[in-house]
This record gives sequence, C-alpha cells and structure tokens, in this order.
Amino acid sequence: MAAGGRNPQKSAVARARKEARMAQEGAGGGGKEGAAGRAFSQDAADAAAAKRNKTKADREAREKKAEEQAAKEKRQADKRAKEEMNNNPMLNVTEADDKPKESGAAGEEEDIVARFADLEVGCNYGATWTLAEAMDDKVTKKNLADFLLSAAPDDLKEEHGMSKGAIKKKPKDFWLECYAVYLRTQSGAGGEQ
Repeated sequence: MAAGGRNPQKSAVARARKEARMAQEGAGGGGKEGAAGRAFSQDAADAAAAKRNKTKADREAREKKAEEQAAKEKRQADKRAKEEMNNNPMLNVTEADDKPKESGAAGEEEDIVARFADLEVGCNYGATWTLAEAMDDKVTKKNLADFLLSAAPDDLKEEHGMSKGAIKKKPKDFWLECYAVYLRTQSGAGGEQ
C-alpha cells in the first residue's frame, strides 16, 4: 500500500477509465462539428443497416451452399453404396435383414440351409464345426469370424469382404454364409472326413 492508504494500481485504472469516458463524451470536438459528430445521422444508420443486411445475406448464402453440397455428397455416397451392393451380393443386406425377424433364428437358419442345400449339414469337411453346429448359439459370431480369418484362403476373404473390421459390422448370418461358402470350397477340394 502506498502512503495515504491508496492503491496506486487501482488509481491508475480508475484514472484511465475516467479519461476514456471523457474522450468518448467529447468525441468530435466542440462547436458545430462536435455536435454533428455526436448527433443522430440517418445516412450512418442506413449504412449500418445495409452492412448488417449484406452480412446476413452472405451468411444465408454460405449456409444454403453448404446444405446443397452436403445433400450432393449424400446422394453420391448413396449411389456408390447402391452400386457396391449390386456388385457384391455378399454385401446385399437390406435394413429388413438387419432387424430380427419375427420367425426367429430358426427361419434364418433354414434360409441358409436352403441356399447351401448341396452341403451335408452334418459333415464338417475338415473344418471345426458342421454347418448345423455353426448355426447353434454355442458358436458365436466371433468364433466363426476368427476361424474364417485364420483358415480361409485370402482370395475367399477378399471376395466376400471378410476382415477384422467386419467382425463388429456384420451380423452372424454373414459369417454363417461365409462359413458355408468355405465348407463348399472344402468339399470341392476333397476335404471331407
């Protein structure tokens, strides 16, 4: 504390504020010019309003352009996804397929068995499980995926999109189909036991 009980720092701040206030009040100087500088001017108000309107219009134009760009990108992405689905039948999973069917897992298993009718359901063709065992709840999606990623040939993995990333993204039905395809390749290669 300085002599007299005053804080010189606070005094300097207060003095600076007072000077700024005085400078603001006296803007434009004295006389006719000073009074004109402090008085309301319609031209200045119109210019400020025009500037605000231009800024608002520019912002709206940018937002509209961004929305159009986002919509265009979404359409292109949807188109690419649709083409990819058409080109790769293993990826041809619709939203209805993602949702559990009312008939339950038995209907899905029958569908897979029907599609791979040329395989004997009770034969494992040298693999870990038979097709019937693989469909059972005891064999998890992760079990199937790990087996296929280690045992399936690289060209089969690439053809059907089997990868570590697909473990979380694809349902068990996808892995069952891949397993059935693998069994089919094993049965054709003479891997029957």
